[in-house]
Amino acid sequence: MVINYPPGPKSRSPLGHLFEFARNPLAFLVDVAAAYGDIAHFKIRKRDVYLLVHPEDVQEVLVTRQRHFVKNPGFQTIKKILGEGLLSSEGTFHLRQRRMIQPIFHKHKVANYGEIMLERLVSFEKRWKDGSQISMDQEMARLTLEIVGKALFGAEVGGRTDQISTALNDAMSLFHHITSPAALIRDRIPFLKDRRFERGKERLDIEIVEIIRSYRREESDTGSLLNLLIEARDEEDPQARMTDEQIRDEALTLLLAGHETTAVALTWVWYLLSQHPEVEAELHEELNRVLAGRQPVVDDIPQLTLTARILEETLRLYPPVYMLGRQTLEDFPARGYIIPAGSSVIVSPFITQRDARFFPEPERFNPQRWTPENRSRLPKFAFFPFGGGQRVCIGEPFARQESILILAALGQVWSARTVPGYRADVQPRVTLRPRGGMPMILKKR
Repeated sequence: MVINYPPGPKSRSPLGHLFEFARNPLAFLVDVAAAYGDIAHFKIRKRDVYLLVHPEDVQEVLVTRQRHFVKNPGFQTIKKILGEGLLSSEGTFHLRQRRMIQPIFHKHKVANYGEIMLERLVSFEKRWKDGSQISMDQEMARLTLEIVGKALFGAEVGGRTDQISTALNDAMSLFHHITSPAALIRDRIPFLKDRRFERGKERLDIEIVEIIRSYRREESDTGSLLNLLIEARDEEDPQARMTDEQIRDEALTLLLAGHETTAVALTWVWYLLSQHPEVEAELHEELNRVLAGRQPVVDDIPQLTLTARILEETLRLYPPVYMLGRQTLEDFPARGYIIPAGSSVIVSPFITQRDARFFPEPERFNPQRWTPENRSRLPKFAFFPFGGGQRVCIGEPFARQESILILAALGQVWSARTVPGYRADVQPRVTLRPRGGMPMILKKR
């Protein structure tokens, strides 16, 4: 069958554009979008890959025709850590798990975790010293891991939180190699396998399974997310409950996704405020007016409108999940072309959210884009930092509440500036981290 491919970069290599994509996937996709527009085709090895940019096509992939797609084959690597958790599972099993977990993240239940978030903030802030230099990316990662760890496992975990954190970081070392060309052969050669990852995964399994068994033995309602996972039921089959293995997979997914993406977003918030003191001054004015020096609470969030808009604009410019990959289960029409079944399709929040057709002066940091009036003019899926459809991030309400409370609580006491000579650059791995970290100097207000 003759396929009418859309335009795109050509390669004579049998590996296609594997090395260019692996070297810097985001830079490669940005260049492709700039050169070829709303649809482009290229090859990675023998696989056909299509980049779709326009919000209408994003909506087709993530919502309208979502049942015609599955996650990209690359997610098989993520399953080595997360098993069949929501991030990596597919089909009817994914839908069943989502039905069981969705009630945990209803608005009123998420609000109950505000106290945990603020409690961890109070103890965390005591470590900061006026004039000291910190790595903001590491600080935000530590804070968000403490919060989600406490919310997930509760106080009963005791000293296990640090052990889980260490094991998680070791297991995460695998993700640094997902796009590496060496990944083509690493798993086939025993002495090239990542022993640190293997050790981390083994410790994670031991720690989390023991916590689950402890909860089951005690049969007490602690109010933790893990307790809610254990008690979760399927509305369509009330007798169905998750096995220990399924709970382990979902707990790890919540632990990883619940701290990594939020930490990355908050790191970029601090950076953008340091580069735009006029916005930071407006933020301080709002915090002074709404909070008057006290700690924020969940009920303050509706009044913290600029705080929320700063977060939204940061997610537009630096979405932690900068691309989403799918594989077509059947032929898929897009922009006058037919994308054959078995092809890979990529949509990118980073690219679409910086498109001047939808966001004038797209590189400019402007939180006022997110007034209700301006937001109403946007096409659906011009902004999709949490994905969309049945695979939209289930923890979005938790992440938004956590981010606003952290920014409000720390922002009314602290400012931060990048160290002299620092130039921010993105490092597109699993999430959009700052390359080389984010060294900043703290200043107490």
